[in-house]
Amino acid sequence: MTDYRRFLKHEAETMVLPYLGGPYVDTRDRRLRASGATSTGYWRFEVSGRTATAVEPADPPDLSDLPAVRGYWVAGYLVGERAVAYRLAMGPDTDPMRFAPVIARRWPGGALLYDTEDFETGVEDRVRAVFEQGTEQGVNGSLTAISGVPAPLRAAFGYAVMLRVATALGVPMRPVQLRWHIGELVAVGDVAARRILTAAQERRYAEPNHVEEWRAQRTDARLRPTSSRERVLERAEAALYGAGAVLRDSRWLSGDLLEVRYDFMDDRFVSVVDGESLRVVDAGICLAGADRRVTLESLPGVIAEAIRTFQLEITAW
Repeated sequence: MTDYRRFLKHEAETMVLPYLGGPYVDTRDRRLRASGATSTGYWRFEVSGRTATAVEPADPPDLSDLPAVRGYWVAGYLVGERAVAYRLAMGPDTDPMRFAPVIARRWPGGALLYDTEDFETGVEDRVRAVFEQGTEQGVNGSLTAISGVPAPLRAAFGYAVMLRVATALGVPMRPVQLRWHIGELVAVGDVAARRILTAAQERRYAEPNHVEEWRAQRTDARLRPTSSRERVLERAEAALYGAGAVLRDSRWLSGDLLEVRYDFMDDRFVSVVDGESLRVVDAGICLAGADRRVTLESLPGVIAEAIRTFQLEITAW
């Protein structure tokens, strides 16, 4: 007689996986509910059924069989072809030199993971010299006089100039907002960066404070029981995942509001939603006051359209 007990027995297997935050972890062929991981990084997981339990931090596995994305390093981003700046979901232990050529790998779940530095050609040092001259002397560094610079490296220079000026002025900015300005940043440098930042500030100031408006309307905000909050988080995670985004972190705010942090199109976004309906209260991007016309499920599509039409303006960090 066949011993059917062997078909019911699920032996746990161990594998090293990247944990990027949120309730799930992706293997090479499936998605598992994660538990035990306390920080972003590579962990050795014990996998049993649909659950992956973190055992201990681990060294990165061999990623060489995964699709490669090549570009130049700028502040946690890989700048590649067509001036696209990819935010690395998992970076190196020690940052490479600015403008270093690097290789990242696309994990099956969609995250972009740092793999290794690539070989330099010598032009990177020339670009670094122009950038450092602008940093040290306050001049408007430009690459117009340097020939032989690959287009992705030119774009990386433009993003780096903007991030330098943004840090100096205390105005947050991300490369995903700047792709349509990259030619101007490369040619004009700091002057262009200041003009772009000033315009961005004006747009952000024009956005109403939707969160405070919501709280003012809901003075009798209730505290949800733990079980109810868990169900809301499951709905929020499912809504984002269905739209191509991945929940990485969340927290409850007063007024029964839920703040969610999620990865989408190789960047990180922050939005605040109603804890009951998941209707957006503050999209975290400029929507000309129309935030409440959007749901958490439809918001990633709105972000994608803003990126496609060069209108994205991030307001939450």
